[in-house]
Order: sequence, then structure tokens, then C-alpha cells
Amino acid sequence: MRNIDKVMLNFSGGYDSLTAATVLAGKAKEVHLVTFRVLTEVFLGLSRSNLAHLEREHPDTKFVHKIVDIRGVQKKLLEKYPENCASFGSEWSPLGMWCCTCQLSMRAASILYCLEHGITVCADGATRAEYHHSSHKVGFINAIRGLYHGYGLEFINPIYDLNVKTRKYLKDKGYRTGFEVFSTKYIQPLCWFTFFSNLRQRVSPAATREGTVAKYVEMMMPVIRGVVEDGIKKRGMDIAAPGGEKRCPADLLEEEYVPSDAEVKTVSRTALCLRMIFAPFYIIFNWLVRRRYLEGRERGEFR
Repeated sequence: MRNIDKVMLNFSGGYDSLTAATVLAGKAKEVHLVTFRVLTEVFLGLSRSNLAHLEREHPDTKFVHKIVDIRGVQKKLLEKYPENCASFGSEWSPLGMWCCTCQLSMRAASILYCLEHGITVCADGATRAEYHHSSHKVGFINAIRGLYHGYGLEFINPIYDLNVKTRKYLKDKGYRTGFEVFSTKYIQPLCWFTFFSNLRQRVSPAATREGTVAKYVEMMMPVIRGVVEDGIKKRGMDIAAPGGEKRCPADLLEEEYVPSDAEVKTVSRTALCLRMIFAPFYIIFNWLVRRRYLEGRERGEFR
């Protein structure tokens, strides 16, 4: 990865984004660590858990940490959430789709943040090892990379093929990692969807298929571009509309991670036990979420 002046990183403070921050710190003079406030997160201040350590380890890099409220953006992307759940219901759980939509909200907000602060490179902590999450899938990343490119921005994934688990990487460097329950960690903001969503995604080692996620992201692109264009107009920025996203010609990811037979067997056994224990709770929670947002839309909350 080449040296850059300024880069913006989607930063929760968790294992992946913190690892990405350490990698970027060695390549960038200024790193903007942006933690987004979304509808289902609490304790945003936890994103700063390792910030002091990060600054000590990289004294020559300037770190700018900000918490940005993007609940308005998220609501716009959720307007058709109940209908989309019905359309993709046989292939994708509503919770998995919720998490994907949340990530799309963050990417739209990232574009606006970069344009507003004169940053031309944006990064995230996606890793090939976390293939079961929609935002770590190749189809999602390629679509987002093309979207950024349409606005004159570069989207990079500095740790996508890291050859060591991010938690071990951080522990070896002396960072606080603490304990973890289904990707819920006390060093990052807590999302009350995370436990159930990660449980559902880990039930199937490959989780939602690549093609399903790519199809959904493609369908959401006009909405995302509309949100970005509205944000540009509200901020009074003189930026020409791209007229549709373009594929960045360099460094495109081409292959999705395929789990080995051993991984599938191990995860499947664990998932079977978890499914038996938590299935009733998951079904009830899933129903409540869908009902809540159907009612919310009727009251005009998502307009």
C-alpha cells in the first residue's frame, strides 16, 4: 500500500478496525477514525478504549477521532426494509439484512465525510476470514469500491488478507482485547442487534450467499447515491454527480473466501447446539424487529 497524506477509517474500535488503524498509521500522516452512531448502538465512547495506546505506538501519525450521528441516513436506507425482508426472506434473515443496510449507511456517510474534509482515501476493517458477514463479502466490497470511485475517492481494505487473526495481532502489540461473545466486545460500541445477528450468521458457515448480498447492494445503489447527493447539496459542496458508480480498475477483489470442510464441520456442530438453545429467542426477536419498523414507517418515522 502506497504512502498517503490523509485517510478516513470506518472505526468501531473492535479487533478489525483497530488492526486496520495500526496498518494505516504506518502509511498515512493523518488518520481520521470515524465512529458512526446508528439506531441500535450504545456506549459509543468505548470506541476510544485503545486510542491512547494507538497514539503512543505511532507518534508520527496524527489521529483524529470523531463520533458522527448517521441515524438520519440509516432511516432513509431503511424505508423499504419490511418489503425487502419479504423479497429476500427465503435467502436472507431480516437481521442479516439489517446489518448489511447499516453498513451501507456507514459507507454513504463515509463518502460525505471524505468530501467534506478533503480526504481522498477511505478504508475499513474488512477481512476475508469474516466471510460470513455481508460487508466482508467480495460482492459488497467491489460495489462499494465502484461507488467511491464515482465520487473521485479510493476505497481500500488494508487487512483483507491479513495472515493472522486480528485479536492475536493486537494482543501481541499490547492492546486491550478483553472478552468476546459472538463478536460483541467491550472495547467497541455495543449494538443490541449484534448478538442475535452474529448468532444467525454463524449458524451457516457460509452464511448468506455472495450473490444474494451483491443483488441487494446493487438494488440499494440508487438510494445510496440519492442520500449522498442530498448531503452534498445540503453542505453546499460543488461536486458533480457521478451519473452512476464506476468500477475502479485496480486492486479489485475477485474471489470469495470458501471455508474448508474442517471449518464447516466445526462451525456446524457448534451452530447446531446454539440453534437449539437460542432459536425461540431469535424467532421472537426477529418478529418484534419487523413489526416495530412496519409500525414506525406508518407513523412516518422513516421519511
